Amino acid sequence: MQKLNLIIKAETVGVVQAIKAALSALPQESVTLRYLLSGAGDINTSDVDLAAASDALLLGFNLEPSADVAVHAKRAGVSIMTYKVWSGVDVCMHACVDVCVHACMRACVRACVRAFVERG
Repeated sequence: MQKLNLIIKAETVGVVQAIKAALSALPQESVTLRYLLSGAGDINTSDVDLAAASDALLLGFNLEPSADVAVHAKRAGVSIMTYKVWSGVDVCMHACVDVCVHACMRACVRACVRAFVERG
């Protein structure tokens, strides 16, 4: 089973919790999600360094890295994926598409749709 290292940063703890809940609802038969760091606050150079050292995806929600952090990320070869969160479905679908690039995409989309349909 393949492990996918994740670093999640968001403007609030509530957004971080929503992202983690949406991702945990996804099927993980072929990929195990491993959260190296998750929390509220700006994306900083330490986050970039951790992503580079651990080959992690660095995801930011409702925030953008500063110019200095963006330059540091580029030099380190780290891609910072940022999203604006408008609704749970939007969060789930975007995170699903980007984070589960190594997993089965159809199962990922089905899981997102099912999770939000069941919640009403």
